[in-house]
Amino acid sequence: MKKKYFLILLSACLCACSDSEVIEPDFEITLPKLNYAVNEPVIFNFTGTADIITFYSGQKGREFEFRERVKVKGIPQMSFKSNRQFGNTSPTVIDTSLKIMTSTNFKGIYNAEYVTMATWKNITDRAILPVVSRATPDVFSGVIDLSDQSTLDSSLYIAFKYNGSKTAFSQYQWIIKEISIDNKLEDGSLANIKTSATLSWAQVDILNPTKIWTFAAAQITMTGGPANEPDNEDWIISQPLELDRVQRSLGVAVRTSPLAKIPSYKFAGYSAPGTYKVTFEVLNANKFGSKAKIKEFLITVE
Repeated sequence: MKKKYFLILLSACLCACSDSEVIEPDFEITLPKLNYAVNEPVIFNFTGTADIITFYSGQKGREFEFRERVKVKGIPQMSFKSNRQFGNTSPTVIDTSLKIMTSTNFKGIYNAEYVTMATWKNITDRAILPVVSRATPDVFSGVIDLSDQSTLDSSLYIAFKYNGSKTAFSQYQWIIKEISIDNKLEDGSLANIKTSATLSWAQVDILNPTKIWTFAAAQITMTGGPANEPDNEDWIISQPLELDRVQRSLGVAVRTSPLAKIPSYKFAGYSAPGTYKVTFEVLNANKFGSKAKIKEFLITVE
């Protein structure tokens, strides 16, 4: 009786092991040709089965080899547009009301005490700023190199510091917009880190709490006071920025369920000439594990 029970138990275990085994995808991909015109659709034909199919076109941000890359060495840089209005409009006046500051040891506590405790570097001379007050046009800062401001795996805070003085003239108003912080990669392409729309800011008042920076998705603004307004010092400081970061490449989910029957996949086409490494990652998976196959094609677009 015990022997019979043991055989039944062993048989059940073997069946369970068999049921849990993941089978390698039996899956093939073909396409009619490897040379295409710009914007010509590309059709990939499928045979066999696979639980999950993910497509990487080989375009920037869609490269299979970079699917797990989250940081990369490059040249971090910043640019923006600015506009100065009101104040003393004499072209001979040297305006120092706006400064661009950076810190690597600011603690991220946005109050006057911690701003004063931090070490800040003035990089205003790296930017082109308006020299006259006018409503338009905006002035492009030029590309500001930040590669000496922080090291790999460290954070950088960027701040705009405003000083308004009590004079017979109104204080200046500053508008900063179209901010872009990027990592310039070895191939010359730009991996965006933050823009005006994605940056988070915090205001810190040092002097004159009635006048502070305001911010929205499109711009940050400091509106000074009228003539004889008391001295004013206000900061607007970014979230901590990791300048070596890059967004990982993303694939397109062609098939996410084994129940979906997909005989082919149509890609809309490439908008620029070049050679693209197309990659399909096909996968069978269950709770016990997974097995994958990689299918690659070199496509030339002329």
